[in-house]
Amino acid sequence: MDPEKGKKDLCEACTTPLTPEEEEKVRALLEAVGEREKEGAITPLSDHERHWLSPLTARRYLAARSWDHNEALKMVEGTLDWFKEMKPWELKCNDSMPLILKGKLYNYPDVKDREGHPIVFSKCATEELPFDEEYKLKFMFWAFERAIISMDTANTGIYKYTWLVSLEGYNRQYNGSISFNKQLLTAVCYHYPERLHKVYLVHSPWVFSLFFKALSPLLDPVTRSKIVFVSGTTEEVRQRLHEDIDMTTLEEAYFGDLPNRFNEDEYEKMCYDSDAIREKEFQNFMNPPDPEAKSDDAEKPKRKRKKKKKKKSDGLPAGAEGKEEEVE
Repeated sequence: MDPEKGKKDLCEACTTPLTPEEEEKVRALLEAVGEREKEGAITPLSDHERHWLSPLTARRYLAARSWDHNEALKMVEGTLDWFKEMKPWELKCNDSMPLILKGKLYNYPDVKDREGHPIVFSKCATEELPFDEEYKLKFMFWAFERAIISMDTANTGIYKYTWLVSLEGYNRQYNGSISFNKQLLTAVCYHYPERLHKVYLVHSPWVFSLFFKALSPLLDPVTRSKIVFVSGTTEEVRQRLHEDIDMTTLEEAYFGDLPNRFNEDEYEKMCYDSDAIREKEFQNFMNPPDPEAKSDDAEKPKRKRKKKKKKKSDGLPAGAEGKEEEVE
């Protein structure tokens, strides 16, 4: 099996095409990673890592580093190191289902902003949850992976998501330590670069603003510019969100027109479906379908239709005998 054979150049599907110079930089970065692997400078890539290291991945990492080859290469190698510990492809919804069904972080593929980015909805914890921080982090990373699946980049050209966060009832005690939030922000900035379109923070209390101020130095300027605090009266918040999102698609918790949509049974099924889609994509990468292969039905010779005369029998209407019918 040739791993490169199943690689899909999703850059071609992206809404913003690359310039010839950028295309060359994407190729150069992929080749550089291959050379580093041959030299033994990095651990041999697993099949999942080869699946991840697509032209679109190279494009995102280069864009996150202003198209600087060396900086993007360092960033890719940093993520490969992170993979040794986290292995996001091993994260399954079944492992996080108790937390998933709390309805604190979810997305529906049909709910998008005005530019077509899927919206990830998040509600802060307002009570103590019986999960340790490692469990919560893995849940967050699984949710990121699900959002990526819902983009369907090959058909939509979209490869970023919008994150809409309700901070109503925020209490720092229930929403992770500084260490937890540092790990989360580091992953967003360095291991999921150019995946975030915008973050809208609504219902933000003053205590969160202080907490965010302490964490903001960890954010690069580009990521920081994508974070939008939305405050004011209900009408003012609705007007601001309406600029980027159709309010008829949002729930009341996010100042929208819809009642609460989250349904445990429905969402649980959607999560398992997403995991199945992700696994199918990987299997197609490992064993790419042969476009020239014919299906079993195509291989079967078509049977000729022949005409057969009915014999006269008792009970037939007068004159019905001798009529012809087509049979298989």
